[in-house]
Amino acid sequence: MEIRLLRSFLVLAQELHFGRAAERLHIAQPPLTKQIHQLERDLGVQLFERHSRGVRLTHAGQAFIDPAKKVLEAADQASAAAQRASDGETGTVTIGFSGALGGAILPRIIRTVHQRHPNIEIRIRRQSYSSTVLDRVVDGDLDLGIVILPVQRAGISTLPILEHTLMAVVPKDHPLASEDDVSFESLRDEDFVAPEAYQGSVMRDLLVSRCVEAGFNPRIIQEAEDTYTILALVGGGVGISVSLSGVQNLHPDSVVFKSLRDSKDTIHTALGWRTDKVSRTLGRVMETLKTEFASVQLAESNVVEP
Repeated sequence: MEIRLLRSFLVLAQELHFGRAAERLHIAQPPLTKQIHQLERDLGVQLFERHSRGVRLTHAGQAFIDPAKKVLEAADQASAAAQRASDGETGTVTIGFSGALGGAILPRIIRTVHQRHPNIEIRIRRQSYSSTVLDRVVDGDLDLGIVILPVQRAGISTLPILEHTLMAVVPKDHPLASEDDVSFESLRDEDFVAPEAYQGSVMRDLLVSRCVEAGFNPRIIQEAEDTYTILALVGGGVGISVSLSGVQNLHPDSVVFKSLRDSKDTIHTALGWRTDKVSRTLGRVMETLKTEFASVQLAESNVVEP
């Protein structure tokens, strides 16, 4: 049963006149008559009774109207779905993240995409480390990853979405908690809680390199897997740490964040994806996110090189 025959039937069922129905369908009357005859042969029933002033529906024709409408609606929906998929308006994009900052920016990303592309599904996968997120992007397990720049991988495109500065994190009752700001030099004699050492650990490398530039090696007495654990350990008095601006919006009441006046670092959180693996759906998402985060300007001279 051809879709065009159903359309012709429904128009004729509304007009009950071959001439007017043919005009609406933008065809001549003889082809319309032929289509209706073909449909009646396919169904094995008579749909219309002819009379001098037009036609009237038979009982079978009247019963055929609603099912025919449903078939056409389903066909139109199928066509629209295929078109949306072809245009990248449907599909799934999987985003990986690690740490507090990645989790904090995700609601904004999801909301932005959902408002512009409601038929695109965003799936979230948490990883232990930023470097693991990047590995999964390279492997193709993730479409997008929330990472910290710089990204030392070939074939990865990035979009900066947040800009940060370094901040010292101290317990609420620590002597430095009452200072307006602090310097790396003032941290010389402190015990440190640091991110675990792993390849690609930007924050760990920054902590060590900036302390060395200030003339000392940091005394790291405990390591932690994520920012929440680091903040809990600092709040418990285990030591101090260095984190990024923006994390203070997530911290417990037991810690205080202090600006580091001798730090000129600008660190960027970014979205990373494989340059050679951009589906139409991912392309639509990235167009939207580039507009959303257009205000985050990345100057090459400010990219941190630990």
